[in-house]
Amino acid sequence: MGQTGTSALWRFEPVARPDDPRWLDAKRYDQVLVRAETLGEAIRIAERELGRTQAGASDTVGNETPSDHSGFGDPKLYHARQVSPDEVTFDETGPPAVLDTTP
Repeated sequence: MGQTGTSALWRFEPVARPDDPRWLDAKRYDQVLVRAETLGEAIRIAERELGRTQAGASDTVGNETPSDHSGFGDPKLYHARQVSPDEVTFDETGPPAVLDTTP
């Protein structure tokens, strides 16, 4: 895991409505593209790089508990699927990373 060889490309798209209470305070993305070897790795990368704002940040209020979960692993919030390199303008080769987001 975490190598710079050829990986898969994973697209996350929301399935829950924007007003669904399961979003809590998580930012909702219309699309996220991640390069990773497995779906599990893609979820971890997306949550690490795009996770919720940590407690103590300038836009938090009151006594919030830090959380890096943003719903990418919740099938009721996001659908994830592997995409072909032909469908996107990004290369499969390179380190695992979030390649593109559409807010």
